[in-house]
Amino acid sequence: MELHDGETVKYKLSANLRNGIEFVGGVLTITDQRFLFSSHAINIQKGEVAIPISDMEKVSESNALGILSNGLTVELTDGSTHTFVVAPGDVFKRENIVEFVQEKLSA
Repeated sequence: MELHDGETVKYKLSANLRNGIEFVGGVLTITDQRFLFSSHAINIQKGEVAIPISDMEKVSESNALGILSNGLTVELTDGSTHTFVVAPGDVFKRENIVEFVQEKLSA
């Protein structure tokens, strides 16, 4: 997925996007404007998801499947949600990502 002119990458991490009951593996890139998710080619469900930060109501740390504290949930202004399960090595970045988005939304 290409970046917009002037868009800068803040975080790039391995993650799974929860899509119904399936988790689609890929890469989550967080820029100063959007969350960009690109699936790995080996998934049954493939594709890309772009979520503008301006469309977000809230971003929070969450528990994947209600058990493990490794999720990142994005709530949009239209009421829909997207949940990303962050790879173990990147879980520590969640708090920084939440703070980053909250700062962008309150600006």
